[in-house]
Amino acid sequence: MSDAGTKLLAAVEAAAIELSKLESLIAGAHRLLAEGRVIELSALDNRTRELCKAVLDLPGPEGRAMISKLEKVLDSLDGLSAALQDKFGDVPVLPSHGNAAAAYASLLKHFP
Repeated sequence: MSDAGTKLLAAVEAAAIELSKLESLIAGAHRLLAEGRVIELSALDNRTRELCKAVLDLPGPEGRAMISKLEKVLDSLDGLSAALQDKFGDVPVLPSHGNAAAAYASLLKHFP
């Protein structure tokens, strides 16, 4: 395999690893919320940002191939948000919590 092919494979694998970590965090947050336990949301923000950066490092075709997976993550995050609102009412959004949303918006510019 060429050096470029090896680098591409490593970038795709890095994005897949970040996706898996984020999916695990979201599932864990849902479980903790259902058990009435405290959840730390900053890790979700950080992992979302890392996933978006990993996808942005991919060439166009490989990045576009991740869109459906990212949409599923977004649906899971929306579900967590709805569950939090059901349990606690409107949760205030602090300025520091916009990092992941900004990273996702940036990602969409590159892969419309």
